[in-house]
Amino acid sequence: MTEIAVAHEHYLERGGGEHVADTLARTFDADIYAGLVREDATADDLDPEPICDGAWASVMERSVFARDLTYFQAWRHASDLHDYDAIIQSGNNPGWYVPQDDQTIIKYVHSPQRTPYDRWANGDPGALTRAYAEAARQLYQETLTHPDVFVANSEVIARRCRKYWGVPEDKLEVVYPPVDTESYGQEHATAEPTYYFTFSRLYPSKRIDQIVRAFTRLDDSYQLVVGGSGPDRDRLESIADDSVQFVGYLSEAEKPRRLAECRAFIFAAENEDFGLCPIEAFASGTPVLGVNEGFTQHQILAGQNGYTFGRDPGDLDGAIHRFEREGAAWSPTQLETFAADNFGRERFAREMQRIVMEARERSAIDVSYDRPLETTDDAQLAVTDGGTDE
Repeated sequence: MTEIAVAHEHYLERGGGEHVADTLARTFDADIYAGLVREDATADDLDPEPICDGAWASVMERSVFARDLTYFQAWRHASDLHDYDAIIQSGNNPGWYVPQDDQTIIKYVHSPQRTPYDRWANGDPGALTRAYAEAARQLYQETLTHPDVFVANSEVIARRCRKYWGVPEDKLEVVYPPVDTESYGQEHATAEPTYYFTFSRLYPSKRIDQIVRAFTRLDDSYQLVVGGSGPDRDRLESIADDSVQFVGYLSEAEKPRRLAECRAFIFAAENEDFGLCPIEAFASGTPVLGVNEGFTQHQILAGQNGYTFGRDPGDLDGAIHRFEREGAAWSPTQLETFAADNFGRERFAREMQRIVMEARERSAIDVSYDRPLETTDDAQLAVTDGGTDE
């Protein structure tokens, strides 16, 4: 067997999960396997091997149900993974893989499935989604005995692992995702800070609409720049006024500039499991105004590196006014240090190396017998002769 493989859910777009899988592969010099792979979603220096390909791929990209149903079978029969001593899983669908008896499984959890669990109570999802969620809850339980250790990407996800999956404390670790903090910093700014900034994939769950609506209520001296692309962009532009500018997809060169030269970064994603964007802002020396839920609320130390706000109309407006009055106590250098020390790539690699080493040691079979005491020839002779000289 070779050493280690990374099994990642899929490469369909570039997001936090893909950065985690890439960093794991580089840390352990490991091969990567993924359910589906689009070349424009992979890193230049890595070549993930798809386990699903051909005619089904286009259907799977359009339908979550078709994709998950296919993964249910495909990961179970991913025989190429049999050749590795240890497998680090990234995402939930690789969990369908049935490991060999002597393989060590490390499961990096971005979140337990959201529709069957923490989003279950969010209104009526419809009959098809409800049936899907019920099936996922029941069927996925069988996979939870496979990992030797679970690694949650935040304390919020660690709680979900305990609550929804029943993961025992002694099999659970927390390791924050790796953030490329070295690529950010105040040196990237090219202008004085005049605007507020937010960016993400433009999906409804990112709640960019709450941010846009706040700036339509504020006076014209408050300007917002929105970066990113996605299906929610048309709706967001329809509710915006002239104080809001949409700049679309951000290149890896433009993002550090925007983060370094904005007044503050605003983040409102729904019940975020971790949230890379606020950390990238801190690494840029920029304070964050973040929603008071998910892990976002724990990233922000009120008055020190930013402020939190609620979901009621006017809550974000109040946080912006408070920031304008009081600012944030930490200097740009302190913000950058906070990001590097707690969320940098070196810390991630060091902690994951320790966890994988310990998991492999614990999963190794160690047989210990009670052995008979060794005897000398003289002692054996004495026993044979009755133990006397007579």
